[in-house]
Amino acid sequence: MEPSRKSEEQFRDEVRNITSRKSHCVSQQEVLERVNRYVRGWVNYFHLHNSTRVFVRQRFFLEQRMRKYLQGRRQVKGFGFRRWPSAKLYKEFGLYAIPQYAPYRRARMP
Repeated sequence: MEPSRKSEEQFRDEVRNITSRKSHCVSQQEVLERVNRYVRGWVNYFHLHNSTRVFVRQRFFLEQRMRKYLQGRRQVKGFGFRRWPSAKLYKEFGLYAIPQYAPYRRARMP
């Protein structure tokens, strides 16, 4: 069982809302905390099932959106792949890493 397309779209809409232009007046740390809180809750809700493909898509979207947010905050054009690689987003900024694999291994058949 995977999250529905509607649930995925709501996730993306909420992340867009949190990182919109209206949030440029709020401190960057506070925006990251809001994003992390929302993402952690969404992932924990759907992590009981094998949602690997959905999580990979959402993780890619989240990385792109955070780069775009950081670029807009500094008023720089582009996507920011060189300036903010994935490792920097997770280590320096503390972005919550969406797990890419299910927390369990497949059952072995004798």
